[in-house]
Amino acid sequence: MYNIGNQRAKTNSAPRTQKHLTLFASFLLLVLSTPQICFANNPEQTGQYTTTPIAQQAANSSTSTPYRGMNMSQVESQFGYPSQNLAPTGTPPIARWIYERFTVYFEDQYVIHSVQHR
Repeated sequence: MYNIGNQRAKTNSAPRTQKHLTLFASFLLLVLSTPQICFANNPEQTGQYTTTPIAQQAANSSTSTPYRGMNMSQVESQFGYPSQNLAPTGTPPIARWIYERFTVYFEDQYVIHSVQHR
């Protein structure tokens, strides 16, 4: 509706409403079909993957390098004594143990990172 002076003129909104309803119906159809498309290959819904407990992941990863949170005695018992043992430096104290295949970084007594050598 438009105000023209004191007169009100009605506009023909039927074609416009029809267009809006068509667009809304198309949008609604798209939204309703999207979850099937998005989740069709979702392994969580299809059950194609298995979860591994954190303790088992830690055990599996510990075969190659120490994992975050291990303490120094655990690293030494599992991987042996390092070829180089660099003294802690900085605040907080960060120590490095260098093995043949990797280097382990400790904050106080705990592993914060381990890096494989190239």
